[in-house]
Amino acid sequence: MAITLVLLRLETTDESILASIENENQAAIAVVSEGGQNDDLYKAIAGSVNDDGEVQNLIIDDVVLGVGEEVKAGDTVKIDYIGTLVDGQEFDNSHKKGEAFSFTVDNNEVITGLDQGILGMKVGGQRILVIPPKLAYGSNSVGLIPKNSTLVFSIELLEVEK
Repeated sequence: MAITLVLLRLETTDESILASIENENQAAIAVVSEGGQNDDLYKAIAGSVNDDGEVQNLIIDDVVLGVGEEVKAGDTVKIDYIGTLVDGQEFDNSHKKGEAFSFTVDNNEVITGLDQGILGMKVGGQRILVIPPKLAYGSNSVGLIPKNSTLVFSIELLEVEK
């Protein structure tokens, strides 16, 4: 099953929230609107943005729930993923590489936000993760990723090895 990266936009009439979110962050934060179908996601996103418009907390949106046992720390997982900056610029894509990515969860093999974001997933599950800089690369630039970047990952869990 293929996954599709969904760029998201926060829609609100609350001027205090709009004023605190930079335009580039608005472009990739939520596909929901206040009081809309996914109001819980809207509230999580709006509540995780600081006064400078920066995402502060890991945001997890389950697009498709999988089946079987949940991923736990120490499990080895295989995922397909697409990684972008909040402006939609793609920096990595397992589909384009033609190979899924495997790593051991909570073993310092990937950024903290990806480690935390995959916990609790089940095989076949699809998630969108919005990862703040402090759980990504922080003040370091890595490849196409500028320092202090919020990252957006669309992931699909293909396998779990306990």
